[in-house]
Amino acid sequence: MAAQACNNRHMRAAPDDLTASARIRGAAMHLFAERGFAATSIRDVAAEAGVSSSLVVHHFKTKAQLKAATDARLIAVLTEMLAELPTGEAADFGETAGSMGEMLRDEPDLINYLRRMLVDGGEAATGLFMSLVEATVAELAAQEAAGVVLPSADARTRAVFLIVNDLGAIVLRDLVEHAIGVDPLSPVGLRQWGAVVMDVYTRGVYQPHVTQPGATRPETDREGR
Repeated sequence: MAAQACNNRHMRAAPDDLTASARIRGAAMHLFAERGFAATSIRDVAAEAGVSSSLVVHHFKTKAQLKAATDARLIAVLTEMLAELPTGEAADFGETAGSMGEMLRDEPDLINYLRRMLVDGGEAATGLFMSLVEATVAELAAQEAAGVVLPSADARTRAVFLIVNDLGAIVLRDLVEHAIGVDPLSPVGLRQWGAVVMDVYTRGVYQPHVTQPGATRPETDREGR
């Protein structure tokens, strides 16, 4: 019964791929997120997935290759989630919150795994972050060309700033929930959080006549004057 329960839980992570390898990958994602890579053995993953250690080795050869598979799954789903994000002032966060909520229900360990990856660092975390940077720079450039976003004197730093804002809600998820009374990654929380994010991004925080002399220009720009 316990093994069957494990199987069912990790099969949810990929409803279109109900195979032993998918169950193993889901179990690995859960344990890597909960304990960390170093503290999780192949035997642990096998027990969590309800399969034998030899079957884990058959599918993934080594623990490092198993982690590479979980990293790839994370990146694939995260890319799909980011593609769902709306842009512009007419963004419908209600619809987006629903679709993202469904993805998170199908991938119950995804966010915790992402958080673990970002905190632990390493090659995979660096690769993921840099991919997000390049994608965000390109997306903002396209939106700037379309007249949706304002030009920036430092487009790359702006992109990194926006990514850090988004990832902060993931890394600090528990503290954010404690502060605002709702999980920011739940459907309700996504709507609430998203509405505030768009309000800040479109209307700003300060009154137009309130400025901080020299503080709004990039350092390189100030030095050149």
